[in-house]
Amino acid sequence: MREDRFGYVQPEHENKASKCRGQVPRRKRILFGLPLLVAAGLFAVLFFPSLASAHEREIFKIGNQTYLVEIGTLNEPVVVDDKTGVDLTVKTADPADPANFDSPNAKPVLGLEKSLKAEVSAGSKKRTFNLDASDDTPGEYTTTFYPTVQTTLSIRIFGTINSVPVDFTVGCLPEGSPEKPDNTNTATVSPGVVRTLDSGSFGCPVAKADLGFPEPSTTLRDLAGAQSASANASWSGSAVLGIIAIIISVIAVGISIGALLKRKK
Repeated sequence: MREDRFGYVQPEHENKASKCRGQVPRRKRILFGLPLLVAAGLFAVLFFPSLASAHEREIFKIGNQTYLVEIGTLNEPVVVDDKTGVDLTVKTADPADPANFDSPNAKPVLGLEKSLKAEVSAGSKKRTFNLDASDDTPGEYTTTFYPTVQTTLSIRIFGTINSVPVDFTVGCLPEGSPEKPDNTNTATVSPGVVRTLDSGSFGCPVAKADLGFPEPSTTLRDLAGAQSASANASWSGSAVLGIIAIIISVIAVGISIGALLKRKK
């Protein structure tokens, strides 16, 4: 073994003979590793439930049709500075099993990229996005953005479905919060739009430093702040040196003038 310039251990190159002796066949290595992968997955789900991928699922009666809506974020868990976006899927609900998103009678709703928009809010900051229809999954619509701070996000979907105006907002669940219970109370969201199910949630962005490996990671915002502070400190130091130089120059000029006046006398 040897260390690279960053201090990480790098394996030495082996010759063919040493690689063949005592080497476990690849298939056996994979079989031996499967239990470890399964155990790691269970550990992550049990002890870090807030990092598990999740979406919010809602049932709406819009006009004369019932719709099953699933909304959340891409690439969960969402990490500060990582690529994510709104992830919206809309289907007509199966009348016999309206909450079953995988029912063969739940049909994807197409063309909503033309009639819906998404607005993402973080505190007082808001940004509106066009929705892009997925090329792989009919009925799925996405946007792309990069969260720059660890904060709570709200996603507002507005426009029209089935020629009826719709406008509803969902919010992320902060890390460590208890799961949100299902809400089966009927609620009128807007004229002609009634919600009959509000289930599940999606996670808020998590700190980048928490997942940095093999070295702790910092956000781009923090880096920019550090560079700005360094630049300000450098400018302040330069300004002080400049003032000192001016004072010394003034003193030197005064001394020179005094010497000339003495000579004239």
